[in-house]
Amino acid sequence: MSEESNNPFDNQQRIAQAHQKLKDWRNNPNRNRNSEQETEPDQDRQSQDYEDIQLELADLSQSKQQNPELNNSARGRTSLRTKIIVDEQYKQFYGGEEDPRNQTIIENKKIDLGMGAFQGVYLPCVQNILSVVLFLRINLIVGEAGIFQAFAILFFSTTTTFFTVLSMNAIATNGKIRTGGVYYLISRSLGPATGGSIGILYYLASTFASAMSILGAIEAIHVVSGFSLFSFAFSMRFFSFLLLAILVVTVLFGVKMVSRLGVILIALVFVSILSMIIGLFASKARSEELQSLVPGLTGLDGQNFRDNWSSHYQANSFYTLHAIFFNACTGILQGANSSSNLRDPINAIPKATLAAHLSTLGLYIILFLLYGSVGTRSALTDLKVIISAEIAWPHRWIVYIGIILSSAGAALQQIQNAPNIINSIADDDMLPKVFNFLKGHTRKPLGFTVTLIAISICFGSIDEVAPLVTIFYLLCYGGVNIACFLLDYLGSPNWRPKWKYYHKATAFTGVVFCVASMVVISWWASLASIVGALLIYAYLDKKSQEKNWGDGVEGIRSERARNALLKIDKNKKHVKNWRPHYLALGYINEKGKITSPGIFKLLHQLRKGTGLAIYGCVIKGDYNAESYNEARKKEIEIDAFMKRNKYNVFSKVIVSQNIENGMVYLIQSSGLGGLEPNTILLAWPNQWEDDELKCNRFVNLINHAHTFGHLLTILKPQKEFDSDEKHQGTIDIWSFNFEKGMLLLFVQILIKNSHWKRCTVRLFIMTSLNENESDTMKRVAREYLDRYRLLQENIYIEVVHVSIQMIEQFTQNLNLTLEQKNKLYQKAIQEGNKEFQYGTLPSLMKLKALQEKERKAAVDNQIKKANLTQDHDQDQDEKTLNARQINQIILQKSKDASLVITNLPPVLKGQSAQEYMSFCSLMTENLKRVLLIQNSSQEVLTHYN
Repeated sequence: MSEESNNPFDNQQRIAQAHQKLKDWRNNPNRNRNSEQETEPDQDRQSQDYEDIQLELADLSQSKQQNPELNNSARGRTSLRTKIIVDEQYKQFYGGEEDPRNQTIIENKKIDLGMGAFQGVYLPCVQNILSVVLFLRINLIVGEAGIFQAFAILFFSTTTTFFTVLSMNAIATNGKIRTGGVYYLISRSLGPATGGSIGILYYLASTFASAMSILGAIEAIHVVSGFSLFSFAFSMRFFSFLLLAILVVTVLFGVKMVSRLGVILIALVFVSILSMIIGLFASKARSEELQSLVPGLTGLDGQNFRDNWSSHYQANSFYTLHAIFFNACTGILQGANSSSNLRDPINAIPKATLAAHLSTLGLYIILFLLYGSVGTRSALTDLKVIISAEIAWPHRWIVYIGIILSSAGAALQQIQNAPNIINSIADDDMLPKVFNFLKGHTRKPLGFTVTLIAISICFGSIDEVAPLVTIFYLLCYGGVNIACFLLDYLGSPNWRPKWKYYHKATAFTGVVFCVASMVVISWWASLASIVGALLIYAYLDKKSQEKNWGDGVEGIRSERARNALLKIDKNKKHVKNWRPHYLALGYINEKGKITSPGIFKLLHQLRKGTGLAIYGCVIKGDYNAESYNEARKKEIEIDAFMKRNKYNVFSKVIVSQNIENGMVYLIQSSGLGGLEPNTILLAWPNQWEDDELKCNRFVNLINHAHTFGHLLTILKPQKEFDSDEKHQGTIDIWSFNFEKGMLLLFVQILIKNSHWKRCTVRLFIMTSLNENESDTMKRVAREYLDRYRLLQENIYIEVVHVSIQMIEQFTQNLNLTLEQKNKLYQKAIQEGNKEFQYGTLPSLMKLKALQEKERKAAVDNQIKKANLTQDHDQDQDEKTLNARQINQIILQKSKDASLVITNLPPVLKGQSAQEYMSFCSLMTENLKRVLLIQNSSQEVLTHYN
């Protein structure tokens, strides 16, 4: 290292320059772009910028260690911490956990608390655990519950918090905990809705606990001094407000002041506890003095122990005493709340929190035994005096001061941390807009918290506030245990806590204890709290749809989805469970635009079929990184469009060197397991007349769909479906040979949507049968619709008679279609599948007979035509004429229809793609909206329940 670098003033200047580089790097607008949208050179450049800054800071850190003068400088002390902050910023930018509030740390980088485990975790935890209950209510608990049941209360309370400590330690060592404490802990584990609801309850618990601590301190002052303004209730509230104001002023001095004052307060509390314990052990020697102060306070005596072993409840019960004492076990999350101020939070939080829990547990065991032996039951339950103070040695004022300071210290910690929780929730945009004033690092969260504490003080008694605080704390602890249980149960690869002394069984046991304690304390208050939490959850769940924190809920959903898919056997599908699963096909044109936006709207409108919906899209390109990045970018755009419009549709964008091959790949590979698409949606192509490639691709896709056994629906023209219009006209179904199945079911699904439900449905059956069969065909059709519960609300049915030559495009394959279905029916009968035994139904027997007549007429027409010598051009002219005639008939009835749904003509042997598309186009010419549907051989309807 050069001589210049050893100069402390030069080094300070270099550090300032490095910090400025860091600030410029962080404020660079290009750095905030989504990583998926960045090119590799951009990422390389930003990565190199970061590495340059990091290396310079590392070099300066080494210089600091070698130069004592620099090590003592203010800038030198913060360089290493700034390097850690840069690491966090880099991790945040490249896919780590995101928390924009951490950016303010860099501006405040000179604040370097760097507390260790003792000062930063152990003391705050102990200060909150050793609450006013320790001094004012332990004698009451032992006196009324008896020693045995007092230990039962201790067991239930400390076991609940012990398992919660194990779960919290595991979660806390699985990643950095940022501002927000329990809220951050749970929201990043179980999702923003769960974390937000429990975080709000924990915030309320903290505010109520602050009120309880303040009320306890004032109660002690009143008992000591005997002074009261007007009534006791008024005096309690007045002086509580005064103490609250003093604590708020202390908090306004900042974190350092609270931390330093907290050490002094807890030290004095330890002195008070030591004075009380010494007094208990020396009580036998002071028996006469103590009995003159409190009758029955005999000092340690085995007879007292035996008399106080059993319970004798007076004004309280086991449940109310449990609610009161549980507040003397809370405070275990204070270390997690202070993680941002710790040098090594991952190692400090687990050890110090567990140490705080075990040391206070040992203290409670000693006090329960001593109090059970020191006096009679009447003496222990006398609340007119503070027993702990009267027993204390050398003077009662030591305990008086300890009571006041322990209460004030606990309240101070809560007032310090509670605003951070509500501020974190507000910064994550989880609260209604009316609470937007809580965002940002202002004094408003503190003012809001103080207001709630003041309202809580109006209760006027710690016994009235304690059960409510206990319920809220138990809900929060239950949430921590559930989070640990689910994370361990799901076995996510990212679940790697450094704390190993936990198990999903301990977490689950913690949940059971939390729920049991809530029910024991107050079932109605617990029920009300759970209902409140669920209402908060329901609200936050809607607000948190855009949050992506990698929470455990996603793991739960994935596990449930996997198990459900494994249970669906695609080889054992039943017609009763059939539902349309859609695959809409599109592609990105040369201008980078999606070719069929109308399909999106139709997919959404068909979602009442409750099936799977996928929009598959093909990008033409080579198989390289550039094409894959473009596909990913388009998929993100499509997903954003779906979310913006609240469409429940999945997207899949692939790269293929050939559009047709890519679409065939989508048809074959879309879906998973038994949840695969069975209905293909295609948009009629634009400007197809002079594009032979486009025609061949489209007709080949029709053939592929039929080959794979999929139903096929074609939109024509697709732009007419790209509308939010509420239709009020008619939906006309034009059925050739009364083809049943998806044609009718499609309309049944469509009219459930608000865009189509006002439309009147009409059914036109185009047939070559004689007119004397018209009434029979109508009756059979209506019986069929009634049998299958389709379109039953006064549907209009009309039979249109045409020549067999006009509809020969539809009838040439009719013979094969009916033969295939007959084979299915015969096979079903042989296998005893009654759902397929349609021949036993009279109406369907008649329908079969009518279709058989038309089949024979079609066969006769084909034989007659085969005997005629007719070239290809003449045959094509005849098909063109037939298409025009069909179109004229449809226009007479359905020119003003909002939607026409008809059969897609089969592709005939020897018919070119352009000839086929010309026939379809002429047949549907001048119609506003058309859906052409091609059935598969699969049955989709059953008349059985």
